[in-house]
Amino acid sequence: MIIMIWNTRGTGGASFRRLLGDIVARDGVNFFGLFEPRQIGMKANLIARKLGWTHMHVVEVQGFSGGIWLFWDSTLNFSVISSGNQFIHSIVNKGKSDEWSLTVVYGHPDMINRHRLWPILEGIQQLVIRGWVVIGDFNVISCPQERWSKNHRDNSGIDRLFRNWLLGSELLEIGFNGPQFTWGNSTSHIKIDRALVDKCWFTKYHNATVTHLPKFKYDHCPVLVNTNSHVFSEKKRRPFRFFAP
Repeated sequence: MIIMIWNTRGTGGASFRRLLGDIVARDGVNFFGLFEPRQIGMKANLIARKLGWTHMHVVEVQGFSGGIWLFWDSTLNFSVISSGNQFIHSIVNKGKSDEWSLTVVYGHPDMINRHRLWPILEGIQQLVIRGWVVIGDFNVISCPQERWSKNHRDNSGIDRLFRNWLLGSELLEIGFNGPQFTWGNSTSHIKIDRALVDKCWFTKYHNATVTHLPKFKYDHCPVLVNTNSHVFSEKKRRPFRFFAP
């Protein structure tokens, strides 16, 4: 399974749909999520038709903010279990021996609203049995090293409640290929898009890879997770666990 998530901050226009189709075809993506589409959910049908896919799940935008669109092709045994403004929780291979949980998240840019997400994820984790992946745009960093700024004293973006959730969840980052930072502008670069996995999932898919693709013409990098990769390196054998400072 090849998963892609991408905060595109808009999905309008034929040029975007062509670019998306090219990436999906080139990288063999069979599941992807888009954040901040800035379009009503009915527009997701245009993307689905272009790709020849019929499966999707939409969390509608609120005004011009938020929104999560998920798409998957007919090769996947995929079931949405629950969703809200900042997440969609699902099961891959439901009822089979290789079943696992996938939660796609979009952390709200406003910290107070985003804080509602962490207890939800804690509740989801209590129901996970056979492995868990949490992937998305968290809109927050976990440590100063995940931000570069022309103002070197800028330590904004670190959220104590996010750190507490990370430590309590015992989720791992399995390393990545590609750019270090997943969002950037002329003055700042940060890593806010990421994939996290639990020990059970990593044991089952220890050859999985995470890749940050180039930003193309948007300010976020698409993030790919390939569960079937045969690329294996020393970095991949040592997943990164978050530690309290």
